[in-house]
Amino acid sequence: MRALRQTHLLVVAVPAGVGMALLCVPLILAEAGGEALRLPQLLALPLLCVFLVQAALAWTPNHARLLAGRGWARPWRQGAELLALALLLTGLRLLTDLWLRRLLLLPEISDWASFGRKLPFASLVQPLFLVVAVYAFALRLSARPQRALVAVVLFHQLIVLLQFGSRLDAGPLAAMLWMAGVQGLIMGLAYCRYGLVGPVTLAALSFGRHAIYLLLPAALGQTVA
Repeated sequence: MRALRQTHLLVVAVPAGVGMALLCVPLILAEAGGEALRLPQLLALPLLCVFLVQAALAWTPNHARLLAGRGWARPWRQGAELLALALLLTGLRLLTDLWLRRLLLLPEISDWASFGRKLPFASLVQPLFLVVAVYAFALRLSARPQRALVAVVLFHQLIVLLQFGSRLDAGPLAAMLWMAGVQGLIMGLAYCRYGLVGPVTLAALSFGRHAIYLLLPAALGQTVA
């Protein structure tokens, strides 16, 4: 716990965590439900974000970099690898969306305002909670990077189990857990290889698939016209 009290890390953790939380304020105000839920979320999210960023910086310092390696060629190569992973993850999530819509009635992002509100949460806060923080705590407890990576995979599967466990039959649920594990593995590997920029980039680009859903009806309408 002594590592969490390093004041020089707070110089990064506080503005990063508070900044993430502030970007999510429009989403909380619009979709948090009743007023009784909004204030606790508005107060708790900055504290959680700062704490988790501080934990990531303190317990996984090598993963706090933007991109590993030096020289002009290697960053370009890593950028190409990261883009390929983003396309793979986006394709997997597109397939998951199409499949789930046949089984469940899921909430949709219906307009660009909703897309803009959810983008900061999906691309910054979710990777922090689901990948960076899980990896940091697991690495702190186990001291094994492989176990920390497994923890990220299992946590992604746990989220799916809690969200869909009572709504899907055993077969579809098993398939969903497998896909969630693959997604968690991709995100975890991206964090191990590329640092914080890895899962953030993957999350942002894969969330961009919702822009396709918003553009497609308009394009089809123009084609028909």
